[in-house]
Amino acid sequence: MDGAPFDPVARAVATSRRGALKLALGGVLGAAFGTLGLQEAAAACRAAGQTCGPNRTCCAGAACSNKRICRCKAGRTNCSGQCVNLSTSEAHCGACGTTCPSGASCLDGACSCPISAVTYCAASNACVDLRTDAQNCGACGQTCLSVQTCVSGTCQCPSGGVVCPVATTCTDLQSDLQSCGTCGQTCGVGQLCRGGACCDPCGSAGACCSTGQSCIDGACCISSRNVSCTPGGTPCCHSDLPCSQGSCLCRTADLCGPICCPPGTTCQSDDTCS
Repeated sequence: MDGAPFDPVARAVATSRRGALKLALGGVLGAAFGTLGLQEAAAACRAAGQTCGPNRTCCAGAACSNKRICRCKAGRTNCSGQCVNLSTSEAHCGACGTTCPSGASCLDGACSCPISAVTYCAASNACVDLRTDAQNCGACGQTCLSVQTCVSGTCQCPSGGVVCPVATTCTDLQSDLQSCGTCGQTCGVGQLCRGGACCDPCGSAGACCSTGQSCIDGACCISSRNVSCTPGGTPCCHSDLPCSQGSCLCRTADLCGPICCPPGTTCQSDDTCS
């Protein structure tokens, strides 16, 4: 059978197939080169301060000036080539390089913490609670001593101590020899500070006698009748008062109301010895 009549048809089919393949290949290559072109264009954008022109577009926030230099648009500032809004940029808040801490936002050029009870302290670049932060107690930069804690925005010493003007630590006014009762109140040589008052120690134990007591033979005793005593031991009787049957006797001349006046004193009209 003669195949000549089919040659034109075969050639037409082959030609159409080659055309279709060329179109398809062209579409694929065109898309690939188009994507590559966009990537190159993005990578090749010109930073603020760099030259610009045809095929040299400026990066976001900048525009090409008539001098072919990328300039930041109105409301934006050049920070190392980037055009940023200092009012809202958390990396450049209020000024280039001022970075807000994690969790904070930039509002009107100032770092703002997310919780109302927390304050932004610029010096430490942190969001802190001024009520409890020992490095920022009551106000940014207000530092407590190492032994203090921050309570309700106030530095407080343990056990009710205070910080005296000349001291660098907490002082217990109840027992401090250099500040006994009040800051700067110094006790004498050999004295103790007990209960915020300077006193002379009584006996080898080094204790101070309480109000109304006196030191008798190394013991703190009350000068009154019928105070218990131990004959032959350490009596709570004045040296010229005898200890009889476990009680201190009082000479009639020394009797003053319910008490005995110590030697060298006399009873006054108000039943006190002086």
